[in-house]
Amino acid sequence: MRRRSAVVLAIAAASAGLALAGPTAAGFRFNATSSMPIGLWRVEPAPPMLHRGDIVTACLPAGPIARLALRRDYVEPGNCPSRTMPLVKPVAATAGDTVRVTSAGISVDGNPIPNSAALSRDAAGRVMHAMAPGVYRVRPGEVWLLSGHLAESFDSRYFGALPRSAVQNVAHPVWVLQ
Repeated sequence: MRRRSAVVLAIAAASAGLALAGPTAAGFRFNATSSMPIGLWRVEPAPPMLHRGDIVTACLPAGPIARLALRRDYVEPGNCPSRTMPLVKPVAATAGDTVRVTSAGISVDGNPIPNSAALSRDAAGRVMHAMAPGVYRVRPGEVWLLSGHLAESFDSRYFGALPRSAVQNVAHPVWVLQ
């Protein structure tokens, strides 16, 4: 229990500092959403090649998806071109991968992603519009971001592939709650 208390105290101190400096400061970001572990993450510029499993920060493209995410408080306002905070999500698929969307969830190259079934309604009871069932081939310059951490995550199950250019950083957990 002492370790958990120390982690909570460290996260509280880090979040207080980041609250004054902004959500991303000096190579760190505080994640407060439950779709990934809450806590302090170290961020560094994303390399040219991303791999499945990399955890990244990425901006939603400006348009209907970003407006919906802001209106429903799935994301907070931020410094992305879409005026949202960047998402923190794992890369599930990259160029050349095959993504299969079914009502039971999403698989990449035949490997199921845990907790990836799209929900018909969000926590507030509002209708969610998911990607149509089918098989999608990830094109060069695209990525799918899916959080198997939480079934309620707002990610590619609802908006599909994002342009690779939307990815800003790779994120590494420093002090997080599991």
